[in-house]
Amino acid sequence: MERKRLLFITNAELGQANVHLAVLEQLISDKVDVDLHLCSFSPLAQSATSSEAFSSGKVSFHTLRGPTWKDALFNRPEHQWHEVCSLTPRWFNSSRAAPMMTRIVAPWSNEELADLVLQVNKVVNHVAAHLVVVDNLFTPAVTVCYDRGVNWVVLSPNTYREFILGHQPPHEQHIQPPTASLIPYPVPFYLRLSTWYHRQQYMKLAQDGWVITHAIHMQEKIHKQYSDWGRLTYDPPKGLKIILPSNSHVDFPFTVVPDHLVSCGPIVRSAKPVAEVDPDLAAWLRQRPTVYINLGTHVLHDDDQSMELAEAFKSLLQAAKEAGDGLQVLWVNRRKQNNKEAKWLDTNGAQGGIRVVDWLQVEPISILQEETVICSVNHGGANSYFEAVSAGVPQVVLPVWFDTYDFARRVEYLGIGRIGNRGTAPKCSRGELGRVLKQVVLGQEAGQMRARAAAIAEACEPIQQLNVTQVVRQV
Repeated sequence: MERKRLLFITNAELGQANVHLAVLEQLISDKVDVDLHLCSFSPLAQSATSSEAFSSGKVSFHTLRGPTWKDALFNRPEHQWHEVCSLTPRWFNSSRAAPMMTRIVAPWSNEELADLVLQVNKVVNHVAAHLVVVDNLFTPAVTVCYDRGVNWVVLSPNTYREFILGHQPPHEQHIQPPTASLIPYPVPFYLRLSTWYHRQQYMKLAQDGWVITHAIHMQEKIHKQYSDWGRLTYDPPKGLKIILPSNSHVDFPFTVVPDHLVSCGPIVRSAKPVAEVDPDLAAWLRQRPTVYINLGTHVLHDDDQSMELAEAFKSLLQAAKEAGDGLQVLWVNRRKQNNKEAKWLDTNGAQGGIRVVDWLQVEPISILQEETVICSVNHGGANSYFEAVSAGVPQVVLPVWFDTYDFARRVEYLGIGRIGNRGTAPKCSRGELGRVLKQVVLGQEAGQMRARAAAIAEACEPIQQLNVTQVVRQV
């Protein structure tokens, strides 16, 4: 009898790929009798092979040539990624922010995108998988699956609103806040006009020249119809399942949740305990309650912003000391390289209760699962949000771009944290952040937030068993 084959196709960036790696690791752990294949760029091969589950060689890796999503988007001046992300999340900036969405789904040149489509098509032919599992943000794979009509599912780190907002009744669309804004959910009446303006800017994307030139080039040169994340939202193929880490416990409420969405709850990678990987760090974490700050791999702070963060942490530690509470901070700080002396380092140090590192040997989820970690300070990335939710840890979110603002709003709506830079986003200030940290860690509501976060994590536990079974059932 022929063995079943599963092919996972994803971007190389862990923000998208982690859910794919998590499901693959679980399939390996469960000893599912299928041949497993993973297709992506070479940087993901390095991340995957560092996992014990992958070191056994039970996953065949198919390498794509060309620039990764991040290389194409972040490092090309024509996209103005850094300039757009530096804009404040106000209504008058939405006309500049909205066009970035088409660059996000397809940051490559016309020629590069067409070549990637051909490469993915070749891998699909070679593997002849019984099921193809696709990253919704990897447009070449979405294009191929639409074109070929293969048996496929979408595995995404994202949430309901990225796929079903247009399916909601008109009255509900008015109360859903726009992306790249800090307008709360539900949208207050006095902010409806601002929301309408945001929505008008995003509606223009249907005629965006960036996508149109991609579509024309692809049709003329390789005779394929361009398809991306947007098409998944308004024209999903019959029978397609979209597997999400979202569910009613961790997302905004929606009147209509289509049947083709599979709500799994947080999809997180398994990881060894801190004590097994870094005994010294484990001993330090267990000294006293710990605030863990990690703003992801893409967020780099200059010395000025690092100083603002450091001063906010100092004020938190000082307040804890005055209240007689023991407290410490673990800070993963990815600082921009420059020639300035990092004077902000003089304001903290391990002896002052702040441990600063630029890299960790352990996975973030391992840190969050330590009993002494009582708060996650993150940038609102999907993985950061769902990992903290899974671990039952309250969050202070410092959003920096697009959907990170959505996750920041979620923590406040769900009562599991606060937005730490509402007045200064995408930057932060010592005064505002220090005040919010005290509310979440030491304030009168801190206990309620911890209880609420723990309750949501407990509610998600049985749902998370769907992560793998929903995929396997499609084979």
